[in-house]
Amino acid sequence: MIVPSGASPTRLRRRTQQERRAQTERRLLDAAASLLAQGGASAVTLAEIGRVAGYSRGIVTHQFGSRLGLLTAFAEVAQERVEPRPGDPPGIERLLNLARAYVDLVASGDAYSRGFLLLWAESLRAAPEIREIFAARDRRLTEEIVADLVAGQAAGEVRADLDVEVATTVLIGQLRGLALQLILGEDAPSADAVKAALVEGIRRSLA
Repeated sequence: MIVPSGASPTRLRRRTQQERRAQTERRLLDAAASLLAQGGASAVTLAEIGRVAGYSRGIVTHQFGSRLGLLTAFAEVAQERVEPRPGDPPGIERLLNLARAYVDLVASGDAYSRGFLLLWAESLRAAPEIREIFAARDRRLTEEIVADLVAGQAAGEVRADLDVEVATTVLIGQLRGLALQLILGEDAPSADAVKAALVEGIRRSLA
């Protein structure tokens, strides 16, 4: 291939259809995150998402099938932002890293985290299919925390008499409640102070 002066084969390579689809999907999800963070579920319509992302309403339907399909994809991507890195072994450090990531993302004003939490809160009074999105997310988070606590018990870092299921429920409630408080509070403490207190509290409750 003849490459014009100053150009490179890499820069001239056309994006594949898969790459173009992935970029479109990301722009639509970014638009959904922004709308959710600002106005909650009522602000999210296919037409408005398309407008904010710079596409037609039809492209949103083409990518996700429906509003429910888009919200499901959004919830999955938002949760992945605080999930353990691939290869991280279950254990207390992985659990504490999850807690730190929760605080950092929410305190930073991350639209995905704020949108996820506001949509989660609204799902309590939403249609059953919306509630199921978060039931699925909670099951996944529960499995990860249970694995961390069981591994912690095996390593002697978590007391053997701890009721893992009860502790997991309390921890998830603590994380979600704290995150909502950081979003809604006008004079919230610094993220570092909150993280330190949260990590210390978790360690004490498990030891």
